[in-house]
Amino acid sequence: MCGEENNMTKFDLYIQKLKVNFRNSGIISPLTASYEITALCNLSCEHCYNKNENKTSEISSLFKKKEIISKLKDLGVLDLSICGGELFMDKDTIPVIKHAKSVGLRVVVLTNGLLITTEIIAQLKSILDENDIIQLSIDDIVDNGESKQRHLNSEQKTATLNCLKELIKENINVVVNITPTVLNQNYIIDIVKKVDALGLKNIGVTPYVPMGGKNADIIKPDYRLLSAVHKTVFDYAKSRGMNYGGGIEGHICQSFIEHNTSNALQNGFSMRRCDASEFNIHISSNGNIYPCVFMERQDFLIANICDTIEKIKVNMKKVNDKIKVELPHKCVSCHLIYECGGGCPGLILDRDRKSTRLNS
Repeated sequence: MCGEENNMTKFDLYIQKLKVNFRNSGIISPLTASYEITALCNLSCEHCYNKNENKTSEISSLFKKKEIISKLKDLGVLDLSICGGELFMDKDTIPVIKHAKSVGLRVVVLTNGLLITTEIIAQLKSILDENDIIQLSIDDIVDNGESKQRHLNSEQKTATLNCLKELIKENINVVVNITPTVLNQNYIIDIVKKVDALGLKNIGVTPYVPMGGKNADIIKPDYRLLSAVHKTVFDYAKSRGMNYGGGIEGHICQSFIEHNTSNALQNGFSMRRCDASEFNIHISSNGNIYPCVFMERQDFLIANICDTIEKIKVNMKKVNDKIKVELPHKCVSCHLIYECGGGCPGLILDRDRKSTRLNS
């Protein structure tokens, strides 16, 4: 991480320490959760794992949405990401965020920013505190470049940047999030410089996860190129006092940079370790609970949010045992295993729908 440690970073470190302590004590309990308040979206981004989902029976009642938040608090969740789709397509988003804060949750708002008005910004400013985050997805906003990843027109590009400017102006914690693909890999540094010029201090990255079968590989980035982009962004961010913790270079097994081996969550284990269904859960817009957004499929259904806390936690352990399987020898003997953890089970399952192939 370059730049100064801020309250957001301190909170994340606190969660990480809790995970280590819980794992060492054999405790399975959700500390983080993502809640898909709606599957509807105003964009159709090329890299999105959720872009072709057709979901039915979305929870429409504000009362029930608030019940979901309260239930997550009762389960032990401390950190809640509210997402979509595009969450601001749901009329209840602001009241839900307000309720999440009223029960003491740290909130991360995941949005493309296109529907955020000055009124919404004013409401967010009054609700959120120094630990909360607005994560604004900006993948291909350049002056003369074609928006191949998000398919934004010029008006939408301008609207996104105006949203970012207003969030910064109101001193709301905002992180610009970039997902590198072959479609934007050549101008990531231009994006960083553009948002820096607006006064942004926090750059986040979500490495591309090619969900959706082998067709998703079409937009996989050139990881050798991204290693150089990562170094350029790291140096630039450091010189400008921006917070950038890496990620452009891709997953540890993909990247071409040196890594340390200090991941306390993986250290000492020969099993594939994943936070999913151990410390993290995902709640779909219909109330179903899954290990994470990448394992939203029937055979990894944990429970429904209406089920008892006891049933949810018992089933979390069952599903986590299904994910946590023996690593192949090539992984166990790899010097990067303590950082990698054996790869993403969601991606493995996406490529082979048979869960018994997890350990292959």
